[in-house]
Amino acid sequence: MILAGLGTLVSVGFDFIRMRQFAPGTDLSVSVEFIIISAVLIALIPVAVKINHKLDLPGGPLITATLGREPQPYRWRDVVLGGVLWAVILMIIALVGTGLFLYFFPSFIPKHPINKTPIVKPSELWLLCGVVIAASAGVQEEILFRFVLIGLFSRTLMTIKGNAEQRPSRGLLWLATIMQAYCFGMAHVRPDFYLARGIAGVGEFAIHALIQPQTWTGIFLGWLYLSRGLETAMVTHIFLDLL
Repeated sequence: MILAGLGTLVSVGFDFIRMRQFAPGTDLSVSVEFIIISAVLIALIPVAVKINHKLDLPGGPLITATLGREPQPYRWRDVVLGGVLWAVILMIIALVGTGLFLYFFPSFIPKHPINKTPIVKPSELWLLCGVVIAASAGVQEEILFRFVLIGLFSRTLMTIKGNAEQRPSRGLLWLATIMQAYCFGMAHVRPDFYLARGIAGVGEFAIHALIQPQTWTGIFLGWLYLSRGLETAMVTHIFLDLL
């Protein structure tokens, strides 16, 4: 909860500082939805800890060992090297996949109006804020979406299935991963852009989340979390944002 809370506060604070680096009139604002979603998911962390332990989900082995002053199952150096490698692989897959998708489906290319507001050249402070936000978001979002939501969705699906006390099957974990990835993608869609269109905009908002890049990234990071632990997913997320 401390890590997720700090990640939220740091992201909001440095995002506010970064806004001041743009020319007046630039449409930038700290997302209220981001704060609300973060607060709700942070409050669910204690429940997720119990669920992850009961369902034997990976959690954060290195973080747990460090807090408990126990022998570490593997080294942080291995996590960092693995995270950098996975980030590069994911970036290549994303670039190639996006290029092919837009080539065969050009109608999905966003058509935004040209912004004629002059923007000053980003300063060193703007760049520093971007780096800090990337690091804090990588930690915060992995805890809230991968650790919390995969656990909650897995427990919910197991309860519906009638086997709440057993470890979820591989197929059920994949379904929980896809569900949290969809939520991850939806959290990165600008709701005001769609909800201003009324009921039709709500449907478009839900559909757009399916093709949101963060949705597909969330599936990959969810798989990485389940197979290699929370720390590797965090490092991969951070370096992916930096790239």
